[in-house]
This record gives sequence, structure tokens and C-alpha cells, in this order.
Amino acid sequence: MSYPRPWASQISLPPSLPLRTLTLVRVWLYGDSGSIDVRELRFFLEKMGVFPSTDQIATLMEQLDLNSDGEISWEEFWIW
Repeated sequence: MSYPRPWASQISLPPSLPLRTLTLVRVWLYGDSGSIDVRELRFFLEKMGVFPSTDQIATLMEQLDLNSDGEISWEEFWIW
């Protein structure tokens, strides 16, 4: 399989991950930047049937965006 990001081939995902989680992971592997911002987080949560409030999105960003750069990287997600 050809991966758009060099590091993507090194990621081993547990087969027990829920489909919704795998969908979100796919965003990181095949997205334009390799990370997601608050707008993309909301979009993909909504696509997965989760409709968070603005406050809930802000809380998620605070918890996941460890370096406070406004984006959640694969590494930040995986640590979480």
C-alpha cells in the first residue's frame, strides 16, 4: 500500500478500534496537513454523529492540543 505520508506506514493500529475512531485516524493519514484544526474537528465529529457544543469543542481542543498550536497532530491524538 502506498502512503501519502512517510510516517503513515509505521503506524500500527489495533484491530479493536471502533470504526468511528478509524475514520478520524484516516483524516490524519490522508488529510492535507497531517493534523486537524478546530473546524475540521467539529466537521468530522458531526460526520460521525456527534454534535458537540462550542464549549465542548473548546474543551476537546484544550485536552488534545498539547502544544497549543491550534491543531491536533497524530502524535497528540495518540498520546490522548
